[in-house]
Amino acid sequence: MLEFQPVKSKRVSDEVEDQIRRLLVAGDLQPGDKLPSERDLALQLGVGRNALREALRSLEMAGVVELRKGPKGGSFVTHGTTEQLTQGLRDLMTLQAVTIEQITEARNLFEQAVVQTVCRTATEDDWDQLEQVLQAARDAYARKDYDTKLRKLVEFHIVLAHATHNPVLVFVMKSIMDFMLEYVLDIGPDRNDLSLIAVGRILDALRARDARAASHEMSEHLERLNERYMGYERRKKRARRSGAAAAET
Repeated sequence: MLEFQPVKSKRVSDEVEDQIRRLLVAGDLQPGDKLPSERDLALQLGVGRNALREALRSLEMAGVVELRKGPKGGSFVTHGTTEQLTQGLRDLMTLQAVTIEQITEARNLFEQAVVQTVCRTATEDDWDQLEQVLQAARDAYARKDYDTKLRKLVEFHIVLAHATHNPVLVFVMKSIMDFMLEYVLDIGPDRNDLSLIAVGRILDALRARDARAASHEMSEHLERLNERYMGYERRKKRARRSGAAAAET
């Protein structure tokens, strides 16, 4: 015989969150809209402020709502954020559920799809934007501003995703590249021009709409980067072992 458990009512904060989400689905709330003040919203919903704050914090963590402080502050519906997916990658790395090698492998598979799409969809304006970002990276390298060079190379991949004209691909690419920027800043940007050369080759192949060549150049580029990442991970492991051994003596 089947056994059922008594149905428990939702927490008040969950119901508040659901109501706000339903208004978004219905189109009554739009990105950029400001929600009523905390006092007014609590009165309209018939809930306490603590429950309301809990619901708003949950929506903020989900990237649905932005909570701003100050005279012009309040709760605003966002235009979408990649922070949740980026944070997920951070957490997976911290928990050692995935390795940087696995993330780079997944990134390579994803970038292959982007490259294939861009060869079909890119416009002259897209090519111009990609050239501008790459040139900015080259200029930064010339003045030995390696952090800016890195940031511009990261931006190149995000602009590349925009050239697909598919917002889902842009969303995923930005999430991955935001994570990669943080990771590489921990390592320290490289002080050579190998990535600049590689990205230049990728762009040349893309402009020729040679998807096969662009895919090959992208894979070669990411494979070289992965070797650098793996070297960094090996150094970290040696440092941890050394620290543990020192603590035992």
